[in-house]
Amino acid sequence: MPTANKIPDVKDDYQAFLASLDLYLIALTQSSFKIEREDYFKATEDNSISFKLSSKPKDVEKNRFDVLSTLNLKVSNDKSKKVFIVFAATFELHFHASSTNEEFIKRFCDSEIRLVVWPYFCEYVSDVTARMYVPPLLLPRSEHNKKA
Repeated sequence: MPTANKIPDVKDDYQAFLASLDLYLIALTQSSFKIEREDYFKATEDNSISFKLSSKPKDVEKNRFDVLSTLNLKVSNDKSKKVFIVFAATFELHFHASSTNEEFIKRFCDSEIRLVVWPYFCEYVSDVTARMYVPPLLLPRSEHNKKA
């Protein structure tokens, strides 16, 4: 009896790709911070934090690739629309994998990378704001809880 040809399951292939990932390095490559300190301390309770996390692949090779993840963050006053803090940071992450599929790497950069890099951004923002002599900014534990 002939056997049916099995169509490759992209979901299974992607799960195998994720399982093969090994983070070798994470490094801060760029950072900037600007604060309007006097205005910030005079501000009311109507302040909000908004941020955007973006990631893109870099230097994709046979069994390894890099990802640049950038966080852009603003603290502003909802009523006056005044921006008190502007913060940006970029981490470069170096991964090894069993194979590098461009489609899987892009998908990883669009979704799961936040699970890897988000704790580093949270710690960095908290540390830098404390060093800038303002109360440390505490980001939500999950990037999904952001205020738009």
